[in-house]
Amino acid sequence: MNGENRELASALLFLLGEQVPHDGRYEREAAEILEKDGEGKKALLQVISLCGESDTPGRYYLCTKAYSRLGEGYSAQTVRFARAYLATPGWDALPSGRKIEEGIQVDLDAQNRAGIYEDLADACSAMGRLELAISNYKEAFRLEPYNAMYAVKAANAMARIGKPEEARDFLLLQKRSFFYRPFRYRDALGRSCVNDEFRRTIDFHLERQAGSPEESPEPGRPGV
Repeated sequence: MNGENRELASALLFLLGEQVPHDGRYEREAAEILEKDGEGKKALLQVISLCGESDTPGRYYLCTKAYSRLGEGYSAQTVRFARAYLATPGWDALPSGRKIEEGIQVDLDAQNRAGIYEDLADACSAMGRLELAISNYKEAFRLEPYNAMYAVKAANAMARIGKPEEARDFLLLQKRSFFYRPFRYRDALGRSCVNDEFRRTIDFHLERQAGSPEESPEPGRPGV
């Protein structure tokens, strides 16, 4: 298949499991491509081909996601497209505004951008450019301070460059986070729930690093 078709590329990437804006009318054609090509490398390269060559935030975003899913052999391309995307104001088709997720108020624009920083950091890490990976994980974490996995990935990269104490201190610091202390919220059905994902993630990785968690400093007040 030749030629640019950004809508088909979006639908194809969506069917491959990426939450990207797309026109549902293209899903049938995208499904036919998957039936013929499978859901592996060939389909992801098809996404990239369908994005064409135009310099737009939409193309940069879709190509970043496709290349990142292709893995380490495509890390340089992931870095190139992620950086190109981050130099733009962003893709206006992406969800924007704010919403509540598990009791936390989420800025969707920041969330979208953080995901690209994570893709960039993952690619830098795969290339052995660990200092750059750390800085990009930290930027993703700044944008989404309730997402503890960004902190964990930054700490893991610190450990890989021979700084295990710095990595542990960084994770211990997160026990002072606003989001470390579990808090209650009500879901869409009015049921009382507890969000302790941040605490569990940080504590689990501290235990993996050192065998047993240290006594926690007084955590910050939870909030929505």
